[in-house]
Amino acid sequence: MLPPSFPFLAADRYGPYKTVELSAEPSSAELSALARRGIDGVLLLPRERSGGILDLGWLSHLNLRFFQVQARRRLGGIPAETLRDLEVLWVDGTLAEAVQPTEAPKLRSLAMPGGALGGDLTELQRLEFLALERLVPGSPRQWSGSLDSLRELRLGFKAGSSDYVVEPCLAGSPRLESVDVEGATVASLDEFGRLPRLRRLSVQLPRNRRHRRQISLAPLTGCPMLEELLIADSGRLLDAQVLDDLPHLRAVTAYPDGLDPWPGERDWLREL
Repeated sequence: MLPPSFPFLAADRYGPYKTVELSAEPSSAELSALARRGIDGVLLLPRERSGGILDLGWLSHLNLRFFQVQARRRLGGIPAETLRDLEVLWVDGTLAEAVQPTEAPKLRSLAMPGGALGGDLTELQRLEFLALERLVPGSPRQWSGSLDSLRELRLGFKAGSSDYVVEPCLAGSPRLESVDVEGATVASLDEFGRLPRLRRLSVQLPRNRRHRRQISLAPLTGCPMLEELLIADSGRLLDAQVLDDLPHLRAVTAYPDGLDPWPGERDWLREL
């Protein structure tokens, strides 16, 4: 028996989608029933954690706008017919075939391993949210947000034997409001200073690592809307006096020796 559908508002922003949660590939009869019910969202949580490639070809029988999958098994390619209409695609797993941006022109929210995305990100002209995981510094395209539509960017890097220092290229995304970098630190804050709508910036190294570099906070004067700053592990933060000039600031995490000059008591300061 097929599970009941439910209205799902993805990230409290996209949809609502008439969604069903599935644990296995539906039969032909079940697919027909889902299509008749007007299902346009699927949450796939396979029970099997081992076996061959999990086929996703059956998705083409549904007119999906939302698809999320979490699987330990290797996943087959997502049909072009499905990608064409998707607005939200969240993949937690390994895809056998990379998703080509040209095949998904309507995507507004995308989360997946960085290696599962091929082609040119700038083809995703409607994209507002982008999360790429398991990145390894190499090709700059994997952490460049050159999209005018982009509002939120999350970059997660694989754990390595040494700390990654990356330089995200963000000049082409002036509407970014939130940037999260996990598993790496940044060379400087210059690129972030070009984001006048930035409200949240988080740069987090792997747990129990703290960088000893020096990094200037001066570029953040270009971010008058900044509310939250979480970059304590990125090194000693110089020119900290500029934080007093950010009118919307409400939270800055820092070690006692992490800000130079030390600001003293501030409502926005959160000591580690």
